[in-house]
Amino acid sequence: MLDPRGGNTAFLVGGSVGVGLRFRTTNADTGEVLQETVSGVGVAEDRLFYCDFLFQDVETPDGTIDLLFQVWGLLTPHGP
Repeated sequence: MLDPRGGNTAFLVGGSVGVGLRFRTTNADTGEVLQETVSGVGVAEDRLFYCDFLFQDVETPDGTIDLLFQVWGLLTPHGP
């Protein structure tokens, strides 16, 4: 995952570059959405790739929780 300063987040997916459009952080135990950011709209859902990242035992002021970080992105065109 790459997150250029002030820019979009880029991913390498199977040799192609993807651009992250939607990001969601959820408490994995309760399902509570803690943060969600959408930086692109109007793209058909069937064109987006989807990734889950689980971060266990993340320190918080109330103890530790497991966080589920989800990303929806769009693959950029690439040549032959």
